[in-house]
Amino acid sequence: MKALTEKQQHWSSIIEQWSHSGLSQAEYCRQHQVDLERFYSWKYKLTKIKHPRTDNAGFLPLTVIEKADTAPSISLSVAGVQIRYDHDTDPQLLKQLLCALRAVS
Repeated sequence: MKALTEKQQHWSSIIEQWSHSGLSQAEYCRQHQVDLERFYSWKYKLTKIKHPRTDNAGFLPLTVIEKADTAPSISLSVAGVQIRYDHDTDPQLLKQLLCALRAVS
C-alpha cells in the first residue's frame, strides 16, 4: 500500500478514534461535529485503499479434501482462520457463519 495523502491520514485518524470510542458512528459524528455522510464516504474509501481486493470476482481459495475413510469435507482458510465443513457439521451453524462473514465483508 502506498502512503496515504494528508487528507486520507486525517480521515483515517478520525475513523480510528471512532473505532476506539465505543460510540455508534452517528453518535461519534454528532459529538465531534463530523458530517456523517462524509464519514461514511471516507470510511468506505479508506477500507478499499487499505484492504484492496486482489481480484474482481471476490472468490476465496477453496480446498476439497476427500479421504477414503471419511465423507468429503471442505476446508476454507482465510487470513490464518480455517473453517472446515464435513458431514458432521450442523447446516444451521454453517448458515450463521456465512451470514456473519457476509456482514463483515
